[in-house]
Amino acid sequence: MFVNIVRADSYRFVRSRFARIAAACFVLLLALFALMMHGGSTFAFGGVIGHKDGVALIDGFYGFGFTDPAHPAFWELLYTASCFGLFAILGMVLTMVMVVSADDRDGITKLAVAGGQSQERLFLSKVLIVTVLTAVLWLVHNVVSLLLTLAHYDQSVTAAQVRTWLGFVGTEFCLYLTVMLVAALVTVLTGSRIASLAVVIALMVADVILSALSHADHHWIGTVQQLNPMHFVFSISRAWAEPEILAHAWLLVAVAVPACLAGGIALGTGRGDHMSVLREGDEEGQHHWVMLLSREGLSTPEV
Repeated sequence: MFVNIVRADSYRFVRSRFARIAAACFVLLLALFALMMHGGSTFAFGGVIGHKDGVALIDGFYGFGFTDPAHPAFWELLYTASCFGLFAILGMVLTMVMVVSADDRDGITKLAVAGGQSQERLFLSKVLIVTVLTAVLWLVHNVVSLLLTLAHYDQSVTAAQVRTWLGFVGTEFCLYLTVMLVAALVTVLTGSRIASLAVVIALMVADVILSALSHADHHWIGTVQQLNPMHFVFSISRAWAEPEILAHAWLLVAVAVPACLAGGIALGTGRGDHMSVLREGDEEGQHHWVMLLSREGLSTPEV
């Protein structure tokens, strides 16, 4: 039974040394946030790339940088409350990789498969545990950091602003989950924790490099960035002034999450939101990768 697999995996995780280390790091992260708040220093990974309708366009993570500290804007408070998202996503990815690969290194997975257990169920069980765990910790982190921010600057929020904040936090977590699933899939395919972490770091570096080149007249840069989940992780804060970012981000999540869970090779049609798994022996025959480049750019709907 899948429920029994989840229960056994949960029990082993709670009693593991890694769980105790993760709990300690979580508390230290909140303590560091409170320390930086009272220290008055600005935290920035990235920065402000412009303004639109009086709202700063943040590329990355930016906190404690208020235009008027005596009267901070609502979006400035939320930027600050979630500015440690960089540490959060690294911690979430590391947790996913460690939990997914733990039984493989101990030989438990091989014994379970030999005993008739489904390897897919074993994988999904660990993904489910990490997803629930990180979702709870992410929500707790944001609640505590927002309350600390509001108390320190003597501010309050309305019910409508709370709903906006919840939507923002939920969207961020879904993007983080996409990156976590990519890391988990790489771990399963390669059997290497280092390879999965290297892929995540490569996605970060690639977005930084492409963002620096985005001023050039190359249409392919924007296309590649739309396929990189880290691009939306860094730019989701701009959703206050650029709502279209939310639509693009949710489209990526809707496509990437099922694809990472299903694995294998799939054919994407439409805008990539209709997917069908390609298996050996299908009428499509052999599978090939084809990349087409155009100096004049290509319209996705027309192609």
